[in-house]
Amino acid sequence: MRALRPARERADPLVWCGETTVNQSPRLLGCVRRKKLVATTQNRRNVTLLLVLMGLMLAACGPPPVVEDPLKKEVVKVDPVMTKTADEWFIDGVGFLESDIPDYDSAKARFENAIQRDPNHVESTLNLGLIAEKQGDYALATEKYSKAKEISPEDPAVFIAYGRALLASGNTAGAIESFRNALSRDINNLEAMNDMSIAYLEKGDMVQAERMAKEVLTIDSENVAALYTLGVISLSQKKVALAQYVLDRAKEADPTSAEVLNLLGLIAFQQDKVPQAVELFEAAGANHPNHLDSRLNLGAIYLSFLDYESALVQFEAAYGIDADNTAAHLGYAAALYGSGEYAKAAELYELYVAKYPDAEQSVEHLAYMYERQLQNPEKACHWYGKLTEFRTTDKELAVMRDFICKSVAK
Repeated sequence: MRALRPARERADPLVWCGETTVNQSPRLLGCVRRKKLVATTQNRRNVTLLLVLMGLMLAACGPPPVVEDPLKKEVVKVDPVMTKTADEWFIDGVGFLESDIPDYDSAKARFENAIQRDPNHVESTLNLGLIAEKQGDYALATEKYSKAKEISPEDPAVFIAYGRALLASGNTAGAIESFRNALSRDINNLEAMNDMSIAYLEKGDMVQAERMAKEVLTIDSENVAALYTLGVISLSQKKVALAQYVLDRAKEADPTSAEVLNLLGLIAFQQDKVPQAVELFEAAGANHPNHLDSRLNLGAIYLSFLDYESALVQFEAAYGIDADNTAAHLGYAAALYGSGEYAKAAELYELYVAKYPDAEQSVEHLAYMYERQLQNPEKACHWYGKLTEFRTTDKELAVMRDFICKSVAK
């Protein structure tokens, strides 16, 4: 700060503001008085001058500068969604879908973030529909696909996705119409042609299904999906040799196709070529760990040969892929029972009966298990009681129920 001096230079100045004379006294506000003043009549002018100078000094020096406390700065909150573009959120979501075990919830959150950044992000909208379809919520899937159609009404992929959701929900006619709409926008779209072939197959129209599959093969003679569809059609017509031929062609075109390997495994099993069937099912599962059908088929073979340990591996994986699948649920319970894990097996059977109260065989398993392996008379009484409701004329069963229940009453 520049020193403030009297207008006329004095040998011994009364006051000034200078860097070397700073005092922290709040009364003087940083200015130092050098000489004691005597309040006499002679010095009144000097006192007056002092007061004037102090007034000027206060105006010049002012209060000490205010230093802003960095801790008191307002924190600006950044919306985490805004840290990435819609495309970046979409790519993150795809990564969760393509993992060995898809994380649908994490993928869904990323796609929703992408749509928040760009409400017209059609790829994210489609993938939200795909997740809903995978989770069995076909109403939500069709809603998302309908939204995608509004965003991109000329995109064949939108109509293909919409048709697949309709087909999965059992609306075959709607699915075929949607695939036709896709083809009207891209006449040589092989995905739409293959999906239409499958829709006709679901409808039971083998002629149209075969015609569409062959149309695909006129464009792409090694198209695996079309060859697979022809294999399915041939098997349904009991033309096993023809099915074997087209599926072998499909396997040559794509040795890792789980669908093709699984169907070839079924043919081998039907021909009593069990080792070959096991090899094919294992290959399907190795290439695609989340392929449900190949794991169920392999687990069923192991169960039939009482290889409970190997069966348990397959059914546990199948149950992890789709806990709502009946074959996976019951196969897992049976494999646990065979492996001696009775408590876990009972827990699974109870879950199944809670969902399907008419599952008589599962009730029977629970009754016997609680009586014999788990030795729990109270629960055995309960499940024998349920079992006699199915078998009202079985007198021996009623006697067994009464005997066990009386032992509980004691």
